[in-house]
Amino acid sequence: MESPLRPRSDGSGTSHMTIAVRVVVLALAIPTTLVCVLRLYLRKFVTKQFGLDDWLVLIALIGVDLFSALAYTITYYGLGEPLQNVSADQLVVFLTLEYASQCAYLVIAATVKASLLLFIMRLFPTRFVHLVGRCLLGVIAAFTLSGTLALVFQCRPVQAAYDKTLIHATCYAPETSYAILMMQGVIMFVLDVIILVLPMRPIWQLQMPMKKRLLVLGLLCIGFTACVAALVRFSTLKFANDTTNFTCKCHAPPFLDEDS
Repeated sequence: MESPLRPRSDGSGTSHMTIAVRVVVLALAIPTTLVCVLRLYLRKFVTKQFGLDDWLVLIALIGVDLFSALAYTITYYGLGEPLQNVSADQLVVFLTLEYASQCAYLVIAATVKASLLLFIMRLFPTRFVHLVGRCLLGVIAAFTLSGTLALVFQCRPVQAAYDKTLIHATCYAPETSYAILMMQGVIMFVLDVIILVLPMRPIWQLQMPMKKRLLVLGLLCIGFTACVAALVRFSTLKFANDTTNFTCKCHAPPFLDEDS
């Protein structure tokens, strides 16, 4: 299998998309880290009530920050650039980082969603919330395991996913890869919506003035940004269906979603 490699042209410069990805990564990662660290500090040293959801927040924060570092690093290896401007050495690193991001994405996303669910279950210890929460945790666990295995073993041998010099390797067809990633994106979006809607009923039933309930629901609706990020990701999955210029079309890595 020949790899469509060309040496990077001199003086090609940095594309606007590459710069945009770097700015977005930093703009999302820095405030997210600060807010989460502040929350964990308050829970650990002020309220002294560090629970399972807090541990999951810590794990998710580490994972998301590693993804952010990965997203920033990959911009130096061809992300957002036309394939003909990416050297052979850069393409090897690009494919390796892209494969790593695909394999780890669902695990990190599942940790984030599990931490949110446990947080909601702790705030609203009703039978309905706990029943739905446990069901969602089971669905997330099964979906994450099956989805991750499908991406890890997308090629035979496994290293063919990032090493395009292997001659007798077999991988998913581009259409199959696109279908898998799109299906996962749809499921993740649906899970985001369900998690967002779950606490609305108990919040509405709280014994507080109408204005305060509407304010709490309004703040909760900020979580719709995560759903919007999932929708935006759908438009970026076209790289999975492109074998000629995927470095340019893969301009919004999946790991940006979890920063939102």
